[in-house]
Amino acid sequence: MDLGELTQILGMKVQQDNSDGSIQLSQVSYISHMLESVGMSNCNPIATPIDPNVKLMPLTDGDLRIGDAKF
Repeated sequence: MDLGELTQILGMKVQQDNSDGSIQLSQVSYISHMLESVGMSNCNPIATPIDPNVKLMPLTDGDLRIGDAKF
């Protein structure tokens, strides 16, 4: 049984472009629903929560920040 082209999965909108084989995923409706559920649908958006030029590096063994800290 063919259900046709995929348009939504796990709350994500799926857009497929057969001309170049690309797939785009969007969570706009999921995020909007979540914001509404916690009363934040009128909050102010921010494009990037951190400086995009920050270079993240993996922690190494022996780094004091690695441990049994509870978060």
